[in-house]
Amino acid sequence: MDVGVAVAMQNPNRQQADHEVYWEERRLADLTEPLGFDSFWTVEHHFDDYTMVPDVCQFLTYVAGRTSRIKLGTAVIVLPWHDPVRVAEQVSMLDILSEGRLLLAGPLPAIDALDPGPAGFTGSLIVAEFDSLKDARSWAETDMAQLKSGRVELNADKGDKAGPVTIGAVTATNATDAPKPDPSKTDQRPPESRFVTIGDSDFAANYAIRIQGNQDLFLNTINWLAQQENLISIRPRSPSDSHLTITARQATAVLWMSLLVVPALVFGTGVYTWWRKR
Repeated sequence: MDVGVAVAMQNPNRQQADHEVYWEERRLADLTEPLGFDSFWTVEHHFDDYTMVPDVCQFLTYVAGRTSRIKLGTAVIVLPWHDPVRVAEQVSMLDILSEGRLLLAGPLPAIDALDPGPAGFTGSLIVAEFDSLKDARSWAETDMAQLKSGRVELNADKGDKAGPVTIGAVTATNATDAPKPDPSKTDQRPPESRFVTIGDSDFAANYAIRIQGNQDLFLNTINWLAQQENLISIRPRSPSDSHLTITARQATAVLWMSLLVVPALVFGTGVYTWWRKR
């Protein structure tokens, strides 16, 4: 069994200055290898004191330069906040600089070969799995009431299936009655019949299409069926434009606060400080 350390730069209720938290957590990171631990982990989070690590790869690169043996784990990289291609480049570079010590953790999709089918058919299963949870702790739950209760357990005798869990399958076969390809067209491919089966269509519904990678999965599936592989990609997330709507009374309050109250507080603080130092 391997034992690791997770450092998250937490500063609840702002009890310390942020730079003090960074220095203290950095000191703990430096102690991980000398104390005999096997791995070091950190997690991405933004905009509050719960976790102050906006860039996992940057922090792990620092730890990689300070250590020589321990594994370096990305507990979470929030992919929708990033360009996925950039993330792939960053983790590849980090793995090279750390000489293969990177542990890229999380729910990773995988592709497994289909069982042998009729002659001429090729296909793959789309499998959802946690690489670190391939035992009884990972399964497909069939009792929805138990799932909603928050207390679940693997009951194989009641239909639960241990992971990894198949969520879809793709297959393709050459068309048998298609005309022969034109020899003069070197880039012409033989016609294919393609099929995709996914266990549930709700991922493409309006309310769920923009959650995680549902949109990319749906669009890339259509592009593959249409034999437009050049259109298959992981699309960067567009920044959203947020607006603050306030009433006329709230706008007036903001105006008076900025013109009178805040300047008066600053002026009063300055007068009080001057009076105390006389």
